[in-house]
Amino acid sequence: MVKKICFEGYKASRIWLDVYADNERAIKLYKLMGVIEEGVEAIDENRKLLIMSITNNQ
Repeated sequence: MVKKICFEGYKASRIWLDVYADNERAIKLYKLMGVIEEGVEAIDENRKLLIMSITNNQ
């Protein structure tokens, strides 16, 4: 539903999101939805964020 609103309603071409790298359940869900990993950002010594996105073509 969020994808539909963003891509059809707002005519967005890409949706980005950040997720903690240790949040395996969320990452699995995002990947099932077609979201891909774009990069990693270190928050501190122990935590990292995955930067993920999906385009309206995916």
